[in-house]
Amino acid sequence: MDPRESESASICPCAVPDKCLPDEKSNLQETAGSTRELSSSARHTDTRGLIIFDVCGTLYNSNTTFDFLEFYWSRKGAHLSLVFLRLSRSLIGKIFWAVASRVSGKDLFRTVAIRTLAGERCDAVEAVAQTFAHDILASRSISPVIELFRAQRLSGARLVLLSASICPVVRAIAINLSADGYYCTSLVVNDGRYGGSIERDMRGIKKQVYLQEMERGGDFTFVTNNREDLPLLEIASTAYIVARSKDLKFWKSRMPAHARLIGVG
Repeated sequence: MDPRESESASICPCAVPDKCLPDEKSNLQETAGSTRELSSSARHTDTRGLIIFDVCGTLYNSNTTFDFLEFYWSRKGAHLSLVFLRLSRSLIGKIFWAVASRVSGKDLFRTVAIRTLAGERCDAVEAVAQTFAHDILASRSISPVIELFRAQRLSGARLVLLSASICPVVRAIAINLSADGYYCTSLVVNDGRYGGSIERDMRGIKKQVYLQEMERGGDFTFVTNNREDLPLLEIASTAYIVARSKDLKFWKSRMPAHARLIGVG
């Protein structure tokens, strides 16, 4: 975030302590759109096994950021934003944004898509995100991974979501699944409204976030479908890779010895 905006901007409302996940006994608090442990001493008071789940393509057959934005604007009847998103995700739109991103070195579509939230009230966005997580994503869940999540929850494991998707969506998913916490891409907020830009992007920093903010000195399990998550897969004690047929060749040649494949067609 631009330092000049720091006085007027605030962190994503998902970060405010009174909006934490409904687990008052947890040693977690949310800050900068993510879940962090309160102190170095508190890290070791929770001795449950830590299992980290990616979200998009792992728990759900969905790019949750873009699918949510389409859902949000369709609910609001905002035709211009909705048309923009749908055209951008068409074949021609994908080609255009792929070329633009290659030239610029940035994911321009993601940047512009998030900008459509500028000026939207945080509470309104969060309310729609809850509906999206409960009603829409439920039909797009990846059954073996959801079953793994629920089985581990029943066993008493500590379940954390780690995703580059945007905060209101990941928070809604975490609440819907009764996760213990989450880390995600946080958004700039001004006076209770989204600023339309990213505060902290979780893309490419998952291993760093684990080592600096989640590391508890013990073993952990990581579940993902994302090739970019290979650095974190390599340091996990146990790993599950959600693999589609088109990705099997890559994973069989690169997957760590301690990883297992979950085939999903």
